[in-house]
Amino acid sequence: MNNLTRVWYLNFNNFSYKLDIQENALNLDEASRRLKGGVYTTFRTYQHDKALCLQEHFDRLENSVKLQGRELVLPRSVLRDALRELISQFPGIDVRLRIHCSLLPSTHQIYLMAEPFSPYPPAFYENGVKALTLEMQRKNPVSKATDFIDLTHEIRRKKPSDVNEYLMIGSDQTLLEGMSSNIFVTVDRTIWTAERGILPGITRQMVLKVIAGLDLKIIFNGYPVKELHNIDELFITSASRGVMPVSVIDNLPVGNGFPGPITQQIRSEFEKMLLSELETI
Repeated sequence: MNNLTRVWYLNFNNFSYKLDIQENALNLDEASRRLKGGVYTTFRTYQHDKALCLQEHFDRLENSVKLQGRELVLPRSVLRDALRELISQFPGIDVRLRIHCSLLPSTHQIYLMAEPFSPYPPAFYENGVKALTLEMQRKNPVSKATDFIDLTHEIRRKKPSDVNEYLMIGSDQTLLEGMSSNIFVTVDRTIWTAERGILPGITRQMVLKVIAGLDLKIIFNGYPVKELHNIDELFITSASRGVMPVSVIDNLPVGNGFPGPITQQIRSEFEKMLLSELETI
């Protein structure tokens, strides 16, 4: 099976639908860039046909449209049926999925995208990954809009191969979020994570539940960039990464340069919670 992203237009009427195949793309972002702009959400399957917080993904799409001054009521049962049909075309493997809603002047169009999910190598979690900082932030951070894909296209294209993520710095010189993730910083058993000026990811919400059950203090604020040399640990979260430790930022080691015990504990507890909350699509 090739790794191209397959794209379908969801043609629906009440409770019936038809999937019209579109041209394949190299990846999800390229597929979105070919379509009219709007909003989107991306997630993956587990155990082939299960998903995490699917209703929350639907909610986020509708809320993202509302933040752009429009209204959208998703055909949720139709979407579930269509997603199941897509997944059946990838037998025996997990799938990365995207729902892309193009906002036209007087209507909207829904496209579904699917590609084989390729998990990150175990070494990324055992040793941590490399990140670079970048002074940048979203215009309308709570809305998951496709214009951010266009805005960051060249940056992503030129990203060094050994760098996993860009960490975005806000105008107040604090860490806001990753380009495709959320950021958690640990200092003396205190967790820092920005709450304003970010797109609050669904994986982030689950990680916050995990942290609430541990003996850790949490500060909902971006961590000051000038104090990065003082941090003990840093990890990023997203649907495809889960909880991923960062061991190097801007060529400087984080802590002792290896994933720390708090990150490892949070990741372990997150994996347990994830398994308990999976639902069949």
